Amino acid sequence: MNFENIENEAKEKFEQEAKEIEDFLAQPDSFSNPNFASKGRRAAEIREILELASLIENKKKNLA
Repeated sequence: MNFENIENEAKEKFEQEAKEIEDFLAQPDSFSNPNFASKGRRAAEIREILELASLIENKKKNLA
């Protein structure tokens, strides 16, 4: 397994986790859930990670 495959797998896992959290946060009763704040913070962290991954990917393409 090469590094690029590992990057793709990690990105897919982050995207899946982000979708699960977004689905949770979209529920009408999610605000009353005690995990609401932590899931919101985690969603923000994942968005930042995915944005950085996209930036790195674009930089790699520009170097090639």
